[in-house]
Amino acid sequence: MPATRRTSHKLPSRSGQSRLSFGTNNKVTKPTVSANQDLKKGKSHQAKTKESVVEIPNASGENSDEDKVESAEVAVREQAEVEVKKVVEMPEHAEAKKISDAQLKRYWKRMEDERKAPRVHQQDLNVNEKILRLFDLSSQYGPCIGIARLKRWNRAYNLGLNPPKEVLAILLKEEAKGNPKVERAYINVADYMMKRKRSSVATASAAVPQTPVPIPEPHHLKQSRNGVPNKKSSNKASKATEVPTPEETQDPESGPDEDVGTVEELQQALSRKPAVNSSYLPLPWEGRLGYACLCTYLRYAKPPVFSSRTCRIASILEQRHPLKDPSEPAHAIKNRPDRDQPADHARGQAYVESLGLANARDIVKMLRWNDKYGIRFFRLSSEMFPFASHEVYGYKLAPFAADALAEAGRVAAELGHRLTTHPGQFTQLGSPRKEVIEASIRDLEFHSELLSLLKLPPQQNRDAVMILHMGGVYGDKAATLDRFRENYKRLSKDIKARLVLENDDVSWTVHDLLPICKELNIPMVLDYHHNNILHSEEIREGTLDIMGLYDEIIQTWKRKKITPKMHYSEPTPSAITPRQRRKHSPRVATLPPCPPDMDLMIEAKDKEQAVFELMRAFRLPGFERINNLLPHIRVDENKPEKPLTAKQKKAKTEDMDPDTVKQILPEEEISMGGPEGRVYWPPGMEEWLRPAKRVVKPKPASNGKLEVVKVESDEAAEHANGKAKSNPKSGARPKNSRKKMLASPTDTDNESTVKESETLTDNARKHKRRRSGRAKKVDYSEDVQ
Repeated sequence: MPATRRTSHKLPSRSGQSRLSFGTNNKVTKPTVSANQDLKKGKSHQAKTKESVVEIPNASGENSDEDKVESAEVAVREQAEVEVKKVVEMPEHAEAKKISDAQLKRYWKRMEDERKAPRVHQQDLNVNEKILRLFDLSSQYGPCIGIARLKRWNRAYNLGLNPPKEVLAILLKEEAKGNPKVERAYINVADYMMKRKRSSVATASAAVPQTPVPIPEPHHLKQSRNGVPNKKSSNKASKATEVPTPEETQDPESGPDEDVGTVEELQQALSRKPAVNSSYLPLPWEGRLGYACLCTYLRYAKPPVFSSRTCRIASILEQRHPLKDPSEPAHAIKNRPDRDQPADHARGQAYVESLGLANARDIVKMLRWNDKYGIRFFRLSSEMFPFASHEVYGYKLAPFAADALAEAGRVAAELGHRLTTHPGQFTQLGSPRKEVIEASIRDLEFHSELLSLLKLPPQQNRDAVMILHMGGVYGDKAATLDRFRENYKRLSKDIKARLVLENDDVSWTVHDLLPICKELNIPMVLDYHHNNILHSEEIREGTLDIMGLYDEIIQTWKRKKITPKMHYSEPTPSAITPRQRRKHSPRVATLPPCPPDMDLMIEAKDKEQAVFELMRAFRLPGFERINNLLPHIRVDENKPEKPLTAKQKKAKTEDMDPDTVKQILPEEEISMGGPEGRVYWPPGMEEWLRPAKRVVKPKPASNGKLEVVKVESDEAAEHANGKAKSNPKSGARPKNSRKKMLASPTDTDNESTVKESETLTDNARKHKRRRSGRAKKVDYSEDVQ
């Protein structure tokens, strides 16, 4: 799709704010009425307000990047001056002033002791700066960009978040020294973007100041190895007025395979105005947080628990044939279907239905797991029943799945959980193609039957909605909306009662969908992430302006007596262009400024871990039940017992100590995190969910040479060393075994004996080559003399 055009004219103030103007175009807003008060009183952010403008002349007459930085610093400095007066009246003011430098060092040492590894890239920082940077990155105290550190500390204190007094002590000391720069967070998006812009275009802008901003050459526009340009990219490359050398445009934060987008997308990203976010936090939280489709902890359990088992059409066709050996269970290699025997349609249908039943039965386990950790909102997977809406291989869910789904609905009703679905991106009721419309209606009928078979109570049944995107524009938005109106009339009553429209990040904004939602009585779900990427010219990027539409959006839900819901996610930290920003971050850093009783769906890669991150950061209900996972160790599973050796059977007696007998967990406690609730894994540590990888460590032998021992982990290594004496097969080779195998013939000069020795040496070398590719190579040449 073509890049979204952004307006060049001035936008009116829509947030009840006064403005400080610096020059002709640079403006930094300072809120005069908090968003919290506006939300409680129900005031619209579109109300007209008076503006007080303070003009600061620009000596150069131009709005340079340095002017923008100075403007932001002035605004932060004024915020700090106001907050200092408030802090003086607090009892914490006197306590913070008594904190000495030695106490600050002890505080930082305690923070460092809680980490498993030391922090990096902080060798040149003093203790005060390290403490302030940790405060900036602590998301539980709210956003840190565009707000003075002292104001952020005061806000967290008023919300009962217990910010560290050491931070207040440092800020007060620096304020007394007259250091205004201490109030600004070191991670500032505006500074980051401007520095990145300067580093990429400094050389070109100095040589040709009148030309457009040169853009780093995208990876797909680079020449091939032999120096011949790519034909497909030659036209795109000609649009750039000047392409700097790779040394000048190297981006240290982008990977070699990262798609940085077209030249137009990069130009748009560099000229994008900074987002205007609200400082309101919906605390205390009274709503429900949820995630979509998959629980990472249960997915890697044994046995795995998930509801998206699927297959290919080729597998359905293959399963129509009987097994080669019907008396034995199916095996991927040893006992596959025999294509030479006649096919049976019922046999293939039974195979695909068995996948759907396994998915449906696992919903009960996932719901009880969610309830244990305070999650009461879940999106069911659309792949639960493979190819159920297919034109040829589709099928109805009743009666074979009715009981399994009814049991899942009974548990959801018992626990008070909300269940929803989200049909895929190819379900589009505004498409001009007839086959797409027919497939979309079949898919909606499948989701409607799925939710109906849950047999939920009336209110939970109304809340079980189907979220749908409008889809493509097809060159004409008005014509697409007309087709949507016509196809909407064809839908069944149950589908109309459940259908919900969502704004997207490619074609349809909130302002595009609100009119059609009001006209057809369809609720609209607000996606904050999509709105930041694609929004109308009437509002600015960020969470502040969109709050003015809350009343209209929520009203679309209340007309049908459905509980409102919203979606929240964040882009990856390295994303710049709209195409890159569409990718969801593994976790989110803060809560959006939604009403505190909202049902909020967190759309993140780490699924339930992203919800846990918010619960722990903001102390939301249920956070005390969550504890860190032990790396590679599951304490809530029944592992199969290994068969006893002859020696172990001989040593086993009837009066064995009961403490040594393995405890068998009941079915309802398996994979539930154990009594301590060890289900949280830190960001980037997804490997903790799986068993430790097999590693190969060199072990020094008694003769000073290296021998290779395969172990699974450090604990396994100690276990193996402890049993080496009692079980020779599990440890290293017996002493002198290699010497006996490679010994030189010294007893006789017989030529046949020499040949036998050479044969042994060759066999030993072949044996060495057959070692695992993961094993560390050891040189045995010194043993062969």
